[in-house]
Amino acid sequence: IESLQRDAAPILADLRRRASTIGRESWHNAEQRGLTVHEVLSTERAYLADLTLLTKVYKPALTAAVSGVAADYRGHRDSVAPAELNRIFHPSLDALLELHLELLARLEVAETDAHATSAAAAVGKALGTIVPYLRLYAGYCADYTQAVQAVQSVRQLPRAAAALRGIEEPGRPLESLLIKPVQRLCKYPLFLEAVLKLLPRGGAEHTELEASLRALQRLNREVNAKVLAAERAAALQELVQELGGVAKLGRAVVEVLLALTCSLLVQRDVRLTVNLADSPAEVGVPPHRPGHLAVLTSGLLLCRYDAWHTHGGRARLNFKCFLPRDGPSACSLEPLLMPAPFPPRQKRQR
Repeated sequence: IESLQRDAAPILADLRRRASTIGRESWHNAEQRGLTVHEVLSTERAYLADLTLLTKVYKPALTAAVSGVAADYRGHRDSVAPAELNRIFHPSLDALLELHLELLARLEVAETDAHATSAAAAVGKALGTIVPYLRLYAGYCADYTQAVQAVQSVRQLPRAAAALRGIEEPGRPLESLLIKPVQRLCKYPLFLEAVLKLLPRGGAEHTELEASLRALQRLNREVNAKVLAAERAAALQELVQELGGVAKLGRAVVEVLLALTCSLLVQRDVRLTVNLADSPAEVGVPPHRPGHLAVLTSGLLLCRYDAWHTHGGRARLNFKCFLPRDGPSACSLEPLLMPAPFPPRQKRQR
């Protein structure tokens, strides 16, 4: 018996060590599940408070100021029309508020589960059920840049600006609330990944959440693509307006640039270097002149800077020519790819 006890002592010691390790790991996993559940709920409550502030406080206050904005607009040269206020609060905000009220109610039910694993699984399931409805964010995210620009325009109107000053908290302007839905959409894949790590691999709950995570990641890619397309469309619209619109470009060029099939791929400041042997009269730009190149799906838009006039604090752009993608090329692309700084603002000499 004594010999058997001596032989079994190392085995028993190893088993006790393994049991202790398993106990510590189980306690650690339970703690991680609790922290994950708490983080999801606390951040969801904060986000819902921000949505409520946008829809129930800011929106009514600025709507009440519309009548005053109309009076301001009539005598304000660089102002915006009262309809500009409608661009700030996207129509999907009310639907998003209802969606996240329902999500918070389900998350609070999951929080009451005493078993950590069950609570984490319930949180994951609650997040998974809202994935199809998160497409509401696509329109909001695509129009976010325009909403921020509208806020900046509205701040120029005295009565609307006064309404904002009466609501905004120090360090929390309206723009900081408008970005919240964009930021929140990026959080849900991270939450689902965290919950997945805490669930037993191979189980039905783990498999279901993996499918929800893949669907959410696809949705995020779609939203990012729509946001990028909206930003490019806004940048192209701004460029066309800076160049003078129909009055300077002509209706035919503007229709091509703003067509649904035309998209801005990239735009860069360049140094226009023209070879005198390559039809300089067609290009009309002196050698080594700072310019701007916009690469579009329908062709190339060439502009040059006018150092005598400014637009938005920089030298104004003047339209030079548009080179259709399938048309004859006025010059080679190689001389246009040398980056050039903005031309310095010069004083007109008498």
